[in-house]
Amino acid sequence: MSELKPEELVVGEVVGFEEYGAILKLEDYDKDAFLHISEIQLKRGERMESKLKLRSKIVVRVLREDKKSNKVFVSLKQISEEEAKSKMRMWKERKNAVSMVQKVIEDKIDDKSFLTRVEKKAVEKYGSLGNALRVALEEGPKTLIRIGVPAELCGEILTLARKELIKKETKRTKRIKMLFTKPNGVDLLKRVVADASAPADGIYVVVRSQAPPLYYVTAYGTDPKKTSSRLDEVADEIVKNAISLGGYAEILD
Repeated sequence: MSELKPEELVVGEVVGFEEYGAILKLEDYDKDAFLHISEIQLKRGERMESKLKLRSKIVVRVLREDKKSNKVFVSLKQISEEEAKSKMRMWKERKNAVSMVQKVIEDKIDDKSFLTRVEKKAVEKYGSLGNALRVALEEGPKTLIRIGVPAELCGEILTLARKELIKKETKRTKRIKMLFTKPNGVDLLKRVVADASAPADGIYVVVRSQAPPLYYVTAYGTDPKKTSSRLDEVADEIVKNAISLGGYAEILD
């Protein structure tokens, strides 16, 4: 995972309580975090133990990190319910994707940094490991090979992903024609796609090339109506952003 940044939202597990706050474990970063009692919204006379349950997972905002103690100071304030739910969904989806790959490789690959490298490439190319698995279910093993998965393990990973993802998700797809003629056109295209396809309301969006300048935009979610609505929003945003950056874009179907 990347370095922690001030104001970033992270998921922590409540592992203990002290006189003036709670101790959290930030599993994704292998760090401890301290949640001071003043950063918890409590009613008069309310104890933090009644607000926070031991071993529960909560979304907190990073205030600062003390490099010497390797401790992170966090807050529960200024986090909306919608932001907390969105972050928790993204966290769970990442854990699920990592777990699927881990189950396949644990007895086959000894390199402890392998999964980290694969996930990093997946994020660079597809936005997340979960999205890479979704694209692989559409396009086949070549997607996983691109992010560093050995060809002989792709089939097993796809079988597991098919069971875990397809049974839970519905998908909707649109085709977009998009073209940039500027020298930095590739960078502009990546920017447009990244800005528009962030997860929202539990719906994940993948943009992949059919044959440039044609692109598939696919939304995955559990609610068909919300999934379709989110797809419409993303497609419209991609067209709007591409045109604003000097490119050409239109929704084909």
